[in-house]
Amino acid sequence: MTKIRKESVSCPKCGKSFDITLTESVNTSLNPENTDKVLSGEIFRHTCPNCETSVFVDSPLLYHQMNDGIMIQYAPGYDNMAEIVEAFDSVRKNLTSELPSELSYTYRIVSTLNELKEKICILDRGMDDRAVELMKVVIYGKFLETQPELQIEEFLLEARKDEELRFVFRVSDGRWGYTDYDPRLYGALKEQFIPETEDINENYIVNFAWAVDRLSD
Repeated sequence: MTKIRKESVSCPKCGKSFDITLTESVNTSLNPENTDKVLSGEIFRHTCPNCETSVFVDSPLLYHQMNDGIMIQYAPGYDNMAEIVEAFDSVRKNLTSELPSELSYTYRIVSTLNELKEKICILDRGMDDRAVELMKVVIYGKFLETQPELQIEEFLLEARKDEELRFVFRVSDGRWGYTDYDPRLYGALKEQFIPETEDINENYIVNFAWAVDRLSD
C-alpha cells in the first residue's frame, strides 16, 4: 500500500506556496510503476501550479518490494541515525506478522537518493550488498597505491542500459569515473568475510564504513 501525506512548500523560483502530496511509503509489488518513479526521482518531484517549475522535495520514504523480500528506509538529512534505526526496527517488528512467511527479507537504511537507487539495483538482482561494499574498500585501496591523494566522495554500483554492472565514483573535485565490476572478487570476498550463518539483517546500515570495520576485524 502507498502511504501519503499533504504538505505545503514554497517554489524556489516564484516564491509562491502550494500544497503537495508526499509519498511516505510504497509497495512496488502492489504498484509496480513506483519502482521507476523512485529510480528516476520522479516520486520526489512536484510542479509549481503558478510558474510550472519542477520542485524536488527530498523526503523520507519506505521502499517495500514485497515479492522479493526487500525493504529499504530512505532517511535523508538525519544526523541521529540511532533514532532512525530504532524506528525502523519498530516498523519491521510491527510488519513481520503481515509479511509472507516464506520470504527471507533484507532490511536496509540509506541516507542518500543515490544509495537508495544502488540498494535497489543490488538487492533486486539477488546480490549481497555486504560483499559489494567490501569490494569498494578493496578497489579504493588499490587506487590509493598509485594515487595516494585520491579522495572518493561517492562510490556506487550501477547497472548500465545493457544491464552490465560497473562501479562509478565521484572524486573530491566533482569529476566522475568508473571501474569494472569483477564477479570473482565479489565471490571471494563474500566467501572469506561473510559467514553463511550470519544474519543478513544484523546491521541495517551496510555501507563503505561498515565494510571498513568488517575488514578491520
